[in-house]
Amino acid sequence: MRKIAALALAILMGTVLTACGGEDLPESSSDSAAAVGVVSGTVDVEPSSEAGSDPAAEPEATRAGDSVQQQTPAQGDQAPVSAPKEYSSYTTQELWCNNGGKRIYGKMYLPEGAPAPMPAVILSHSFSLTHESMNSYCIALTKKGYAAYCFDFCGGSKDSMSDGETTDMTVFTEVSDLEAVLDHLRSLSYIDRDNIFLLGTSQGGLVSALAAAERPAQVKGLILMYPGFSMPEQITSFFKDPDNISDTMLSMFAMTGMPVGREYVKTLHGFDVYAHIKNYSRDVLILHGSNDFIVLPKYSERAVEVYPHATLKIIEGAGHGFNSENMSIGGNYDGVVLPYVYEYLQAHTN
Repeated sequence: MRKIAALALAILMGTVLTACGGEDLPESSSDSAAAVGVVSGTVDVEPSSEAGSDPAAEPEATRAGDSVQQQTPAQGDQAPVSAPKEYSSYTTQELWCNNGGKRIYGKMYLPEGAPAPMPAVILSHSFSLTHESMNSYCIALTKKGYAAYCFDFCGGSKDSMSDGETTDMTVFTEVSDLEAVLDHLRSLSYIDRDNIFLLGTSQGGLVSALAAAERPAQVKGLILMYPGFSMPEQITSFFKDPDNISDTMLSMFAMTGMPVGREYVKTLHGFDVYAHIKNYSRDVLILHGSNDFIVLPKYSERAVEVYPHATLKIIEGAGHGFNSENMSIGGNYDGVVLPYVYEYLQAHTN
């Protein structure tokens, strides 16, 4: 039901708004690792990946010789090096963080046998989803030697295991949650605090971009998947008067199974996303589906123009989500997406 509700929200947003401390729980896996892609550029369009395709298969357009216009890397970033060691198994543990008086539930994935301290990626989920939507990405990252932490935003979903109600959640309470998570991971002895990356999908992408702009010295790199940069514009267009928000208008969100409060609308109304995200000057990787009708690719194209150093990959055929855990209705595109993530991380990890 949660995925159905999330899909309903996606349809609603695309049609209506646009129109107007840890306990160890070990688990293990020995899934095969995926191949690393080697293309970099400013804006690139990639072929679609067939539903159910093998994530380990290297897409045609990522092979050497298919590179496009190069973007100058941010000062201090590293050039790609030899392929890192692969790890065939991982463990997981519950890990709670605190943000003021609220507790944030999360799950840490650790590659077995990797030396500590290890680089880490913090993954932020989409509107109305949970940490579970990032499961496959966390597993994939452990194969490359990264600790991966996914968590539930407070009030981020009806199924959230963190404290808080959905009607109290805003994009900015989620930014605060992510900053609290970042602080906690930086305090862990087995995490390399100088190599912590943020990865976010949809609203989680917007939240990650805003948090990185607030903490540029603490975020080594930023990976955004179909980030919700359109949300303030959509909210402003639909809710004409932020001081007069009717219950009927708010109920349109509740119909999807994910009610929000008036503060969610008020804090986004008239907000200039691009004026804020540009403060992050390190390299940014953006991945966006060519068929995304929820957040049109043009919003990510504009972000590339605003960021001092950013690369946009257009994933041909993909919509708002690249796999079934993230509402993809057109197939699994991780075979195209993950190589770019691997290449980016390899190039920017000390």
